[in-house]
Amino acid sequence: MAFFISLILTYMNIGFSPDFLQKWLRGFGVGFLVGLPVALVTFPIVKKVVEQLTS
Repeated sequence: MAFFISLILTYMNIGFSPDFLQKWLRGFGVGFLVGLPVALVTFPIVKKVVEQLTS
């Protein structure tokens, strides 16, 4: 998901410039490095809350 979001946002910000690929991959890398730890921390918490609400 970070792959496509970074693609779209990079295109919206700079268009298809000569350095588009470099900026897109850098944006994807940053997004992935931020998103993965956030997901690993928040998903178990959200799962517990949902289980408590539905049981």
